[in-house]
Amino acid sequence: MYLILTASKDTYVTNRKLSSNDAKFANVGNASSLDLFKLQSENKLVKPQAELTLNAIPSVGHSFDLIDANGNTQTYEYIAGVSVPANKQIQIGASIKTTVDETFTVINALSQTFEAIEKSNNKIILEQKTAGFNSETNNSSVSAAISLTNFRIKEFSKILLHFDYDKIKKHFSISNNQNFSAKLKLFDISTGQVKPKNFTASVFPLSKSFDEGIGNDINSFGQEGWANFITASRDDDTLVYDTWSISGLRSKGTRDDLNIDIITGSNNVAYDNKQLFIKGNEDLSIDITNFVSESLSNQLHNNGFVIEFHDDIDQNSNTYFVKRFGSRHLKNKFMSPRIDFSFDDSFTKPDNIIYTNNSTRLFLENKQGNFNKNLYFTSSNILDTSKDQLSASISFQDFNVSAYATQSLDALGQQKSGSYYVDFNIDMFSSPLHGYLTGSGKVEADLKWHIVVNDNNNLNTLIKSQKITISTGSNLPQTEKFLISDIRYNFNKPGKKDENMFFVSFIDTIANLDAIKIPYRRKGENLGEVHYSVYDANSDREIIPFETLQKGTKMSYEDGDYYFTLFRSSLFKDRQIKFKFFLKDYNNLIIKNDKIFRL
Repeated sequence: MYLILTASKDTYVTNRKLSSNDAKFANVGNASSLDLFKLQSENKLVKPQAELTLNAIPSVGHSFDLIDANGNTQTYEYIAGVSVPANKQIQIGASIKTTVDETFTVINALSQTFEAIEKSNNKIILEQKTAGFNSETNNSSVSAAISLTNFRIKEFSKILLHFDYDKIKKHFSISNNQNFSAKLKLFDISTGQVKPKNFTASVFPLSKSFDEGIGNDINSFGQEGWANFITASRDDDTLVYDTWSISGLRSKGTRDDLNIDIITGSNNVAYDNKQLFIKGNEDLSIDITNFVSESLSNQLHNNGFVIEFHDDIDQNSNTYFVKRFGSRHLKNKFMSPRIDFSFDDSFTKPDNIIYTNNSTRLFLENKQGNFNKNLYFTSSNILDTSKDQLSASISFQDFNVSAYATQSLDALGQQKSGSYYVDFNIDMFSSPLHGYLTGSGKVEADLKWHIVVNDNNNLNTLIKSQKITISTGSNLPQTEKFLISDIRYNFNKPGKKDENMFFVSFIDTIANLDAIKIPYRRKGENLGEVHYSVYDANSDREIIPFETLQKGTKMSYEDGDYYFTLFRSSLFKDRQIKFKFFLKDYNNLIIKNDKIFRL
């Protein structure tokens, strides 16, 4: 199954300072682009800032040096006793937070060329009072407990995204599909302008929700609103603003921490979801399965994501301007932010053949007309496979193997009416089967399904009996095939209004068949594992790629036909599409089908 979920909200926030406007208060939620940039020491209108972070509680005697705008060194030292602001001595608190609070107070107790302007659990934002390049100075700390950056003029942006998971929860259950993947994709829309290269971008979950806003001025940032660099959202009922813990989303911590903007890890595991951009024109494609899985299983609240420069890039002295991605407001929805979900929900009903030393799943479907109906164990009780009430056996002369059946589940983890399966893995060297296989490599065995009533088998009810071939595979003829594909809507499978189901048949055009005078549909070939891809019929742009790792585009097979479900998103609206097919088990052949569909 391959699902595309497009963004429900997106914007970016920045502290750009223009002669006419301060972008800290601007909103660009309705803009057509999402801009990621950092301008280092480029703007004399901006006051230099530094970040002081306590990684642990400092020990007595630990200190840090702040260099004021006049070049003078101001040394602050941690002590065990009561703080002495006049001597720049700071009392060590019982926790990092209380130590941060005391540090903040002591720094602002004296009149300096700098001041502490914001704080969170472990971080303080320092700012020179005078704008301009002359106020940029180099700070220092030799203690591992204290991280301190230099006073620098830095204008930067961060991209905010939100996706509504409720739209995909109706298609699959996270508890039943642990091996799914989720990949965040943004698309580069920069053209002739200069773009940064050799940088790394990271993505993290947000600790706070945000409002998208309606601003769209990305040139002069003249439209105030929220979300912005300072404010995340506003409650429509109380009209109370919710600000970021530190402006620019600079307060970070793990999932259970308070007063943070960005969640950097959970369960003692740091998130490391990032991508290196070498040339600068690459699209963004980052695997975010880890924290999406936590959100879908209700461990992590879905407030959205932030895309920012990696810490190494954020703290270096270089400028990166400007990496531009398409927003959800672009007319061309191909370029909109999206998450691609994929997992393997395919199944194969073998053509009455089971290969030795390979796991093979055999299915029983109890049909009444065109509908599947559950089997009954008694006149009033539906058969319960969890109580071993249904079994399948394969026998040939004195060889016999059996297994209890399991009721099939759909992608939501719900039982499928009237559908049951067993898994067999028959060893070709087991006795007495091996003796029968040595001659021709295959035998025609009996497959029987029974409702199991008791251990003596005298009351067991035969449900279905059929012939099945047990083969080593070595005796199969190797013939040349010239394959063509036929694809058509599947009108016989139940679906929903946002789903389209397709049949695909692969026909060998050089196979020797008996001549028949009336038209008929030939049975398709079983070619093993086959994947589909979807592309736009007009632009030839790929919409859904072959996803072979998680097998999200693997098609199911039954009785000569492959089939799959295409889940529609805004990408498919009023669009003409075509398909390609990847025959993984048949020499990695790719077959292109020219039939056009409009969803």
